Amino acid sequence: MSQVTDEGIEVAAVEFQGLKKLSMAWCYRLTERSLRVLARNCAALQELNVAECSGIRPTAVDELQVRRQP
Repeated sequence: MSQVTDEGIEVAAVEFQGLKKLSMAWCYRLTERSLRVLARNCAALQELNVAECSGIRPTAVDELQVRRQP
């Protein structure tokens, strides 16, 4: 059972802005708020796994990726 929350991802995104890879798979407490925080703070992020995150729509990662492109 995952204890990871949006608040935890927010702390990590601020503290580790150089993240390149992150797996949030099976973190059922997460929402798309986590994705927005990562997109805003972790410009180097290249790989993100959100498999089985029921609070995140399957298309949300793609939508944020498009917004990040110049």
